[in-house]
Amino acid sequence: MNQFQRSPARGVVLIAVLSFLLLGAVWVSPAAAGFTSGQATITYRVRTDDTLWTISQRLAVSPSRLAEENGHPSVLQVGQRLYVTASVSDNTFPYRVQPGDSLYLISRRLGRSVDSIAKASHLTSHEIHPGQMLRIPLAESDETLHRVQRGESLFGLSRQYQVPAEAVVKLNWLSTDEIRIGQALRIPRAENQAPPGVTLYRVRPGDTLNHLSAQYATTVWAIKETNGLVSSRLMPGQPLYIPAGSSLPAEVSPPQGEQVDGYGRLLEWEWARWYYPPGTQATVTDFYTGRSFEVVRLGGSNHADSEPATARDTEVMRAVFGGRWSWHPRPIFLTVRGQKFAASMNSMPHDVQTIYHNNFAGHFCLYFYQSRTHRTNSLHADHQFNVLRAAGHR
Repeated sequence: MNQFQRSPARGVVLIAVLSFLLLGAVWVSPAAAGFTSGQATITYRVRTDDTLWTISQRLAVSPSRLAEENGHPSVLQVGQRLYVTASVSDNTFPYRVQPGDSLYLISRRLGRSVDSIAKASHLTSHEIHPGQMLRIPLAESDETLHRVQRGESLFGLSRQYQVPAEAVVKLNWLSTDEIRIGQALRIPRAENQAPPGVTLYRVRPGDTLNHLSAQYATTVWAIKETNGLVSSRLMPGQPLYIPAGSSLPAEVSPPQGEQVDGYGRLLEWEWARWYYPPGTQATVTDFYTGRSFEVVRLGGSNHADSEPATARDTEVMRAVFGGRWSWHPRPIFLTVRGQKFAASMNSMPHDVQTIYHNNFAGHFCLYFYQSRTHRTNSLHADHQFNVLRAAGHR
């Protein structure tokens, strides 16, 4: 089963203290305070006509520094992500217009809107000329700009801002889950994923359905029906839609993740756990052999501890793993509630058991995208690789 942090400037602290005393304002951490000056790391996506030299000219950086930051690549591939440390001022970085550029092409190249570039560059028209220096906003006006601090992770930031980690990865053109200290991250605005009259709640240790139904003036039945729960067992961090003030269940539309044709949906653990809550039975299909068997979710806060549903399922599962139990994980599809998700699992029976007629003495570990280990709360590289493979990304 499985911070070098700069102190705020004195003036900022003084303003914060006065705001709190006079207005009751809440202190905003330095990480979200923006980039008024200095340097910031941004991500650039390589296009067809790019070389390290042309990129350095566009972004006004040293070619040697650009090469060093990215491991001195001998050849650039279209779509490749590069780290660029750019000089910033007032939450913008510079861009030198090249022959053939237009505001539209620049906006496509840098992933910003034409209007936001024009506004940041104080343009009175959309006419530009080679050699002209433009200012590119680090983030759009409807996004939050975050400076990465030591010890932070995408998982932690997704929880902090209540947005899916995959949305941050996509918006910032990240190729991995790794982020760098000082990196400027664009955080998308958190969408209200709950319809009117419904509260999106994250389970806390000690919560029960009886307690939550009383707190939100609803019923246990309404909560269970709204979320498709077959058990009253709750796990910390589990998302629940609560029809506050109503005794009737509500219709909800949780995130489903992205799907490549022929593969499983890539949905991060934060929401995959909603589809596969404790007590739920699902179908596992092995990625390589296509053989299937039934499993039941036992629990687990960081990943889905599961058990084979029957002795027959245990027999098929063992065959899939070559006739022996193994900690070495395999990519799988998990089908539940009519959705096929990309996942990964090992087969080693261990620890707690709740199904006693299945010839499996314990449970096994099942991971989704961004699932973590229980003991160290860290990403498991093999499981994450398998999930991406089952999603068609490896």
